[in-house]
Amino acid sequence: MSYTPYNWPLLALEIAAAAGDLPSNNSDWSIILNSTCNAIKELYELNGSTSVEYLQSFPNPCTIPPVCWFNSQGLAGFLEQNPLFKLAFSFTETFKFLYPPSYIFLFSTFQIPGYNPINVPLCGNVTTLSQIQARKYNQQLQLFQKVYSTNSNAYITYLNTGQGPIYYTFVSNQERSDMNSAVALVNKLYYFKDMGQAAGWQIPFPLS
Repeated sequence: MSYTPYNWPLLALEIAAAAGDLPSNNSDWSIILNSTCNAIKELYELNGSTSVEYLQSFPNPCTIPPVCWFNSQGLAGFLEQNPLFKLAFSFTETFKFLYPPSYIFLFSTFQIPGYNPINVPLCGNVTTLSQIQARKYNQQLQLFQKVYSTNSNAYITYLNTGQGPIYYTFVSNQERSDMNSAVALVNKLYYFKDMGQAAGWQIPFPLS
């Protein structure tokens, strides 16, 4: 199987299966995630890419999500559109009903049709909203995207030049407070902790 950023969870499990060491818990998965991240980084470096370029090669493991990724569909929406990533997120607290991928290999080994987390439907925490709630929701999301974009660009510029970084300056305490609320909302949609544990996706710059 050729490698693309969108099939690395399967690649990670195939490497583990070949070594006879399928992950059964979050700790095991962290070891495999780090190994996969390092292996893919090496592929990028062999092609002349820099560490900064790799950080921007989302959705590879251990990379920075682009601002356009954060939208109203949330992480659940992304996983529905890219179901292979459910293999990685089966180790998280948020999606407790996604059991470890070892179940797939266990059933397939004995040629028994069984559980597959790829086929489990997901839905986000933010669902039905009133018109007023939807307007407020969109305003918060737009503010988050504005601050995130500014700080992400500042961080990448800092890595490239060694100067700065100069992050977003809030115009008032109210805007900062609004941003704190926006971060809380986006965290309900994207579960920052699980992003880091399952995929190594990181936000290495301040949000508020």
